[in-house]
Amino acid sequence: MKKKKQRIPIISPHFGEHVEIGGLDSKNGIFTFKDSSGNKVVPSSVTIGSSYTKESGKPKILNQINTNNEQINLNPNINFKNFDWLFVIDTNTKKYSESKISISCSAFFQIKLEEPKFKIGLATQDWHTIVSMQSAFIFRNPTVNPELIGWQELINRIKQSPEFNETLKVGIIVDSELDNLSKINRYEIPIIGNHFLPNNFQLIYASSDAGAEYPHNKLIRICDNTGNKIWDYLLQREEYIKNMENLNNLFIDGSATLSSEIVHKLSGNAT
Repeated sequence: MKKKKQRIPIISPHFGEHVEIGGLDSKNGIFTFKDSSGNKVVPSSVTIGSSYTKESGKPKILNQINTNNEQINLNPNINFKNFDWLFVIDTNTKKYSESKISISCSAFFQIKLEEPKFKIGLATQDWHTIVSMQSAFIFRNPTVNPELIGWQELINRIKQSPEFNETLKVGIIVDSELDNLSKINRYEIPIIGNHFLPNNFQLIYASSDAGAEYPHNKLIRICDNTGNKIWDYLLQREEYIKNMENLNNLFIDGSATLSSEIVHKLSGNAT
């Protein structure tokens, strides 16, 4: 059995202007920047997360999430409490005949966290989630990163929900575009085309191939695995693919939807 590599906390502050940092302070998982006079310095945004060092010596980012600028909490799990609604999404793309077919699998989830335990600045924490699988979005021949198309479709669905209002804080776990997520979250670049992330929405990064002790990573893996099961389901019912609605769209040329009831049954491990 492979030994789990030591987890290393990561913190990436963003300051709106040039700031000279004179010191750092960390107590009970709360991190503080100080200036040369010892006064607290508050960044305009802060991303924290977990990583480990690969055999190559390079870091492997397991997860990243924005934290409260005033109260920089190094526990990646506790920052889920900053959101009213939480979703996770993963998109798998495969070749089918002369086309590329993408399947975006998403879920709404609620999370319960036990009291964290701290050791050498790292928090360990028991948790459990309640997961509600959403209808899968199936689309054909994406002209850009299929993950981005899936994100935008999920955001559209969230905003169309009768229970949605613009004061809700919405977090969405994704596993792509790591280098661009902070810029998207700061509204510096669009998600796709001219579609920017809506106010009060935030993208949260998680890798699907490691870090299953964290809810971010476990949930993205559920969507990844369910997406593969959906693909097997579609291959046995090819009418879903062959009868896709044709679209005159800049990013895709066809789409279909698989009901949340079917997706939930296929997921198996989402309860």
